[in-house]
Amino acid sequence: MEQNGFLNTQERAQDNPGDYKFIGIVNHIPIIANLVKSIAFTSKVNVSVMERGIMFTVEEGKYIQASVTVLRDVFEKFTLSSTDLEINFKIPSKELLDCLKFFLSDSRSGESFSTAGATSSEVPISSLKVMYKSYGNPFMILLDENGVITDFQIKTEPFENELMEMIMEDSVVAKLILTAEPMSDLLGEFEGSNPEHIRISIYPNKEIKMSCDGVAGFMTCVIPHNSDIVQGFECLVECHATYKFQVLRHTFKAMNMSQTMSIKIDSVGVLCLTFLMPAKTDSFVEFYILPNTLEDNFPTDELEIV
Repeated sequence: MEQNGFLNTQERAQDNPGDYKFIGIVNHIPIIANLVKSIAFTSKVNVSVMERGIMFTVEEGKYIQASVTVLRDVFEKFTLSSTDLEINFKIPSKELLDCLKFFLSDSRSGESFSTAGATSSEVPISSLKVMYKSYGNPFMILLDENGVITDFQIKTEPFENELMEMIMEDSVVAKLILTAEPMSDLLGEFEGSNPEHIRISIYPNKEIKMSCDGVAGFMTCVIPHNSDIVQGFECLVECHATYKFQVLRHTFKAMNMSQTMSIKIDSVGVLCLTFLMPAKTDSFVEFYILPNTLEDNFPTDELEIV
């Protein structure tokens, strides 16, 4: 019997766990749900289950690719079929967001979530089970609230490996590790001027400079390499690249949840932003952003390496 997208779980209780290619149980529901929600800005979400954990990936307009990786250590149980090295499928974002909205309601968990960080009660009253049986079957999510089980299934589609080829580690020319909160505050100030682009310049053993041209005029911020918010600074060559600010906005939710972030730029200007979450979640959110090639407000249209 099916009602409002939620299914009667009495019949499913008789299923043999061996029928499923993947079963995972996790307790930190609001934290994980918010991480996935932070990247669900496209119509479809690619899901990949592998030995290291589960990854949700989206891509928009060949400008940005975003992923949430929840490592297997965060799961109370993580079982992947011995015959599968990796399981891939695609699900609609709307159905996933509807499901997350249900799980994030205040009355449904003993955990709380803050955009400045994540906290949880010592003993969560809810647990989440995710399951996938085989090709063509739904991605199943079961919420257990003190023995009361709500079952939700999301229709799956074939996984198509259409994602952009992104940054390569051996081509990285700059890598920084920063405290996330000050960076979030800084970009919030930039956002107030409604800029079209943001230009990032990194100078070896010197600084990172961010500039934008918006309704409030030209704004620039310089962060010295020895600033208190800089935890690591590696830059092989001076480099400059410009990105669409509206694309960068997609990273703000994850940035607000993060404690530490890294910035990497490769030799063709691909920007990689990685947001590390509190240790308890053992997960991270990663964005790859392509540089803008049509710059009206800045003097060059490609990455400069000096």
